[in-house]
Amino acid sequence: MRPTMIAAAAAAAAVALIPGTVFAQNEPLATILPRLLVNSVTMTSTAQGVAGNPHEAHFIAALGQNRVPFEIDRLVASQLSTFPIGSSSGGFVFDFNPATGLFTPASRSFGSGFAERALTNGAGRFGFGLNYQHLTLKSYEGADLQNGELAFVLQHNDCCGTPPGNSFVDPPFEGDLVRMELSLNLKTDVVAPFVSYGLSSRWDVGVVVPFVRVQLAPTINASIDRVATCPDGVCTGLNQFVHSWNGQGQTTKVTSRSGSASGIGDVVFRTKYRFLEEEHGGLAAGVDLRVPSGDKENLLGTGAVQTKLALIGSDEFGIVSPHFNFGYTVSRGELSTSLTTLPLSNEPANPATQSQIGNATGVALADPHLPNEINYVAGIDIAAHPLLTISADVLGRTFLDVQRFARVSKLYLYRATAGGPTLEARRDIFDTSGTGTLNTVLGVIGGKLNIPGTPLLVTANVIFPLNHSGLIPKVTPVVGSANAW
Repeated sequence: MRPTMIAAAAAAAAVALIPGTVFAQNEPLATILPRLLVNSVTMTSTAQGVAGNPHEAHFIAALGQNRVPFEIDRLVASQLSTFPIGSSSGGFVFDFNPATGLFTPASRSFGSGFAERALTNGAGRFGFGLNYQHLTLKSYEGADLQNGELAFVLQHNDCCGTPPGNSFVDPPFEGDLVRMELSLNLKTDVVAPFVSYGLSSRWDVGVVVPFVRVQLAPTINASIDRVATCPDGVCTGLNQFVHSWNGQGQTTKVTSRSGSASGIGDVVFRTKYRFLEEEHGGLAAGVDLRVPSGDKENLLGTGAVQTKLALIGSDEFGIVSPHFNFGYTVSRGELSTSLTTLPLSNEPANPATQSQIGNATGVALADPHLPNEINYVAGIDIAAHPLLTISADVLGRTFLDVQRFARVSKLYLYRATAGGPTLEARRDIFDTSGTGTLNTVLGVIGGKLNIPGTPLLVTANVIFPLNHSGLIPKVTPVVGSANAW
């Protein structure tokens, strides 16, 4: 199969699997969750003239005091766009034999699906192929993404000023809370054609051009926790409906949105130089440059330039070939501001709260920068048959200096009556737990099969989580093909 035919086949597969860019509800994907978060806490005003009314937007300002949903949004987007997409090594590697003037295979093995080897293509030789993966996200920091475990609480804004010496809310209705349970259905499909070329017997260069489709469908189950206006479940007085979604006592509301987008992702340029040469392996230095070619407003890319420097090692002992990659990734650039900044509400705001909403709007509630990372892969590949290689790997990523989360019990203070005693309410929520490192570990098992009589490899891998930190996928299949010329 000629290189032009392979390239055409890869392009055709990408076009077939990834349709043209589309947006649901005529808005970029990056704005869907932030606007859902803001608009889902607006309330219908009750009767004019009642103390504490109108009450359309008193909990919007609270988003400025609670960074949790925006930090979640930011870190999901950053990890989603940089999820491993497989090795761009073609599988066939060659050494030039000066005695015969011929290229001969440099290894019995075709290598791993997710690790680079120190071996190179061979001077003047091309490697082609593509990988395809369908990814469904399962959990984030141990919290299930689809059953409401991502729950956080919004407090009332300070609508009427706090008397000197009072550290708790006053008047009493400010003690009410809004609990928001977020369910996030998030799927991606990635087709990643690649090409590599041997500039010399030791030096390869290559490029990966991913085509990405993202489907996003968040749902907010919002409930008014009327700890102050309805203590012990008993609602009395003029303000019994001061916090209500419909102005008539409705305390729960489900709001959802959805959208999808597709197009080119962040392109990766690669180079690898084998500086220590062994008969079937050695050591190599690699550089990956990921450029922000994907649309960050639609979660197809990050908006950042990422440079990964890696040490690559491999060797061969009979049919068994151990390998490792160890790298450090530096990120420069920013995610979409829609992921980190409180947007304007579509609803009118009470003038008494407008200044607080204005102060929160336009202020970044999460760090827009991607974290630097330590990356590693370790594993073995086994030449089980001259036409079949089986591999197993552990993939690790350590994100440095990122916001961490945990499910915690948090204490809230309130009053049931003006001038009454200070009361306490404790709620279980998903909250920030400080800044630190985030370690994600994935396992990969797969194989590469050489179609008899051809230079074509068919590849199949399965990715599965080995821990519960960060963004965790369900078991993910990755299939592809590779060719050498």
